[in-house]
Amino acid sequence: MKKRIGLILTLGFLTLVTLIAQESSNIVPPEVVKNRLMAMWPQIQAVPVTWTMDGSNYKATILILDKPAFAIIDPTGKLIKVERRLGVYYLPKEISASLNKQFPENEILDIYEFTDSNGVKTYSITYKVKTTSLFSSEGKVILK
Repeated sequence: MKKRIGLILTLGFLTLVTLIAQESSNIVPPEVVKNRLMAMWPQIQAVPVTWTMDGSNYKATILILDKPAFAIIDPTGKLIKVERRLGVYYLPKEISASLNKQFPENEILDIYEFTDSNGVKTYSITYKVKTTSLFSSEGKVILK
């Protein structure tokens, strides 16, 4: 009996997940939302856009210069947030100079640019720093 109940619950869960997945792939945003996205990136006319829901807002997923980008737009067409992955060459010079000054031996792995509804941009940078140190057998740093 317990096996049957477990099987029924599992099948019900799988059916629910399948229905949710089908619903998310059929999302068609209002024209005002589509127009807002087109105003930001006119080149997306030739690029497929995947729409999902982020709460009551619409989330567009696209590729820009072979990098993923996401835009969250409310039902009235107001931009909430943009997140996009950048190449190293698109990192602002001030940020690159600051990073190189603090960590001269850095290697940038990933850069994400976040733009809020007011146009304020922030950057998330993942990088690694190459450091070599020489230690004594007692654990003291001999050479940095």
